[in-house]
Amino acid sequence: MPEAALVALFDQMREEHHAVGRALVSLAERVAIETVADVLSGAHALAVQGEYNEDGLRILRIQRVLGAGGEALFDVDDGHDDRAVEEAIDLVDTEYLDLLIDLTGDEYLGSNTIQRSGGAPVVPPVGRTANSAARRVSGGRHLEVAPECRSSAIRTAPSSDTHCPTRAETTAWPASDW
Repeated sequence: MPEAALVALFDQMREEHHAVGRALVSLAERVAIETVADVLSGAHALAVQGEYNEDGLRILRIQRVLGAGGEALFDVDDGHDDRAVEEAIDLVDTEYLDLLIDLTGDEYLGSNTIQRSGGAPVVPPVGRTANSAARRVSGGRHLEVAPECRSSAIRTAPSSDTHCPTRAETTAWPASDW
């Protein structure tokens, strides 16, 4: 049987690994939409489709880019006249969205929307867990979500520095922890 200190260190490192993963998910979502918005003015949301490719790998692809009013600025079936937009879409698909689906598992399978956020992503300092200001620690587990995030059904954080967890983060916590 391993020593208690070894098990405690393992648990701590696993939690830090998960925290960094959650921060990377937030950053991948943000850099994806910001990359597209850089070449397609008015981009507010990415309508994405997660599926398995012919090799059985999960992939996540942009289907449409939407403006703030929900209007389609780009549709994958129609393409775009500006080659820079097409190249940005390809870059986001392969560099950021495939990483996002790798990090989140089945959460992005099917149709989903990634919305542009007004807030800055929360990046964990080295040796600390992500979003420690937004949650309290109880028994070594992060349990409580900031009050302004509790009723939020969107993936993006409010315009403050508070991080609202994704559906995958919150479903991993028992309901009694809310």
